[in-house]
Amino acid sequence: MCGSLYQRGDGELSQAHHGDAPPAQGRVLIVTQEFFPSTSVGALRPAKFCKYLPHFGWTPRVLTTTKDYCGSRDESLDAGMMSATEVIRAPMRPLPRLVQAPLDALQHCYHRWRGRSWLRQHTGAKVAAQSFWWADRALPDRGVPWIPDAIKAGRRALKECDCIYSTYPSGSAHHVALKLSGESGLPWIADFRDPWSFGTTVAGMSAWKRLLNRRAERASVHRCRFVVSTTEAITERFRQTYPDLDPAKFVTIRNGFDPEDFPSEEEITGQQAEGVFRAAYFGTLYLGRDPHGLLQALRQLLDAGIIDADRFRLDLYGPPPPEVAETIRPFGLEGVVHAAGFVPYREVLRLMCRSSLLVVIGSAETDHLCLATKLYEYLYARRPILALVPPGPIQQFITELGVGEALPGHDVEGISRHLAGWYQAFQAGRLEPPQVEIPENYNRRYQAGQLAGLLSKAKESRW
Repeated sequence: MCGSLYQRGDGELSQAHHGDAPPAQGRVLIVTQEFFPSTSVGALRPAKFCKYLPHFGWTPRVLTTTKDYCGSRDESLDAGMMSATEVIRAPMRPLPRLVQAPLDALQHCYHRWRGRSWLRQHTGAKVAAQSFWWADRALPDRGVPWIPDAIKAGRRALKECDCIYSTYPSGSAHHVALKLSGESGLPWIADFRDPWSFGTTVAGMSAWKRLLNRRAERASVHRCRFVVSTTEAITERFRQTYPDLDPAKFVTIRNGFDPEDFPSEEEITGQQAEGVFRAAYFGTLYLGRDPHGLLQALRQLLDAGIIDADRFRLDLYGPPPPEVAETIRPFGLEGVVHAAGFVPYREVLRLMCRSSLLVVIGSAETDHLCLATKLYEYLYARRPILALVPPGPIQQFITELGVGEALPGHDVEGISRHLAGWYQAFQAGRLEPPQVEIPENYNRRYQAGQLAGLLSKAKESRW
């Protein structure tokens, strides 16, 4: 379906095996707290590795939490493939009630009030203990209660395994892998979907907790055979943080997309017939992701008569925080902007392909190093992208590929200008999908081949 879309990436492993089964390379234990059927985006990366590693001769075995810890679930994610994957689930031990109840209360307060302007002012320059933000960031790694049972289950799961792979967050998964690798002598690959000691979450912690996380990261980085990151920016930051280690130890395997999850090529490239311009944002508005500039621009365009309220719709998909409705109301956009809530993953991809414009709302707190998975999915959906982001990897991604516009979220005039241009082109029937050669290393199958290559190197280096 997609062969003409790709250009060869920089790695050596662009070819998966087709037809005959590939030669067996070994078995890998994948340690992850987030896994199918969890709706967390963190569950997607290890699940896709499980799907495609067998194409390169590696058989995955998964060590994860029990399903009651998944929170929201989505059974639509490759259920057939997952039924063929051996999954070992270790329970999450509950904390004592006297400890858990106060932590739950503090977490609830933080998530309820974190978007308030007065709270942001307090957390910026005043004593950290004055805000619920500090209370949430001072919580222990939520995976800590999982560690004892995960290690016990992992010792049994290591039978016939040749390598260990673990993914952060959370740090508890790396701790389990560190322990299992030390006991068994098996080579270990530590994957970082997000930065650890130099990431946003750790930056907001109390000093003693930051110290613990730095020590845990250092132990992991020195023990593992390879450190994998999802962007070159994170990889380079690791190299700078650990200049005494071989730079080749640090490798980038991006997040990406799986063409098999998407609708048919005809639906992706088809044009809408209903005459309504549909802009869509997918994700949670948190950690500084502020839609005010976009809403203000939309209000100006409606007032100027440039956009017709009956022919424009902005949908916000994902678990909306309580203040989203309060954010929309002052602009009088209730009939145009809709907080659509959570939808299953396959439906998300279908909605991307039905949209006229795909929106990214970024944050200076998180986007200076990271690149969200949805950027790759937006790219494959072949719709124009409006990225409201600070300078960084997302802006570079949009600009280099030429798939839309990237500008600061407070640039109301720029947002208005681009929205008006896309809307008018749509109404005239001239809104064309971006013409771009998608690099092959954005494909989940290719990325599994990259990981398989590292696993083989790690296995060889053991002997």
